[in-house]
Amino acid sequence: MQGASTAAYIPGYAPLESAPASEFPAGTIRLDHHNIGVVKIGLFSPLGYPELCAAAIRDLHIVPDAPCDDACSHRIAVWGSDRMSHDLESKLRAIKAAGAEMLLVDIADNGGGTEWAEAVARMLTSIKLKSQQIGFVRGAHWASAFGEMEADLRSAMKDALPGDRALLESLADAVAGRRKEAEIPCDSTPLWRGARPSCHWLGEGFFGSGLLASGDIQRFKDKSWPEIVFKPAQYPVHEGVWAGPLVILVNGGTGSAAEQFAAILQDNHAAVVIGSPTGGAGCGHTNGGTPTTLKNSGGILELPDCARFRADGSNEVMGIQPDILVGLRSTDGPHRQGNRVAAKLSDAVSRAVEQRR
Repeated sequence: MQGASTAAYIPGYAPLESAPASEFPAGTIRLDHHNIGVVKIGLFSPLGYPELCAAAIRDLHIVPDAPCDDACSHRIAVWGSDRMSHDLESKLRAIKAAGAEMLLVDIADNGGGTEWAEAVARMLTSIKLKSQQIGFVRGAHWASAFGEMEADLRSAMKDALPGDRALLESLADAVAGRRKEAEIPCDSTPLWRGARPSCHWLGEGFFGSGLLASGDIQRFKDKSWPEIVFKPAQYPVHEGVWAGPLVILVNGGTGSAAEQFAAILQDNHAAVVIGSPTGGAGCGHTNGGTPTTLKNSGGILELPDCARFRADGSNEVMGIQPDILVGLRSTDGPHRQGNRVAAKLSDAVSRAVEQRR
């Protein structure tokens, strides 16, 4: 995750001379009279960067050999995500200072991470992004999640300003409706007869960004409830740190939250995606998922409990199809992959420039 980016093997790549934030390798490429900035994001989570966890332990005065419960782990993760937010912004500003006219973000082999991906997407464009809609599997798992969410919203209403209180109340009512929908089971009996059920397996949920598809991060900055309403606002990020043409590099190892990141930028026409089709991890499992112990074997069955739907209605589990297809193979060495990307980079640059006009 912390190795050189695939883009670093494109002929003409030069690392930044002054490069803050070592967790995000960066450089520039000179191509067709364009100066292209490059930054690699290896994982959308501080868990991919042990040095951040070590720094968090020191800064938070956590005893290294003492037990670390969920609350302790959460403090470390929050500290790490905040540091990554500051560091990535510093790296983007350093790339701009180096004269980059456009940006290539390398998320090849990035296996995912957390909701931080939604916040990062908003750092990279001035376009007001709209996130993907979530479909949820009906049942006790999501009914419980919606119940807790509704309780948190109604609790937050008590100390909220009038305008915020109205928003929180409307969202709490909407969540209550989703909870009731989650409690309505979908009878699977027809499946055993080779027929379709008369009901829908998935209920219509909210969004990858939370209860709101789009929003102003600064509006929620000083609130105590952004994690519930608009997840990107829980991170110390600024929207539109990069506002120029944007290219995203993906491959078959790009999955989960990294696919979410690429999808939201592609769906909002904020970036051109180059590379090979992604892994198709999709939404996956929320809050521990729904593991089911089989009665006879004792085996544990785990299936996804949600789905993310693209702007065209397709399920993200189909993977992200690049706008500019490159025949990247897992058996290729880094130099060959770099050369393959280089052969199609001019096309991606031209399309990204046209997209921003």
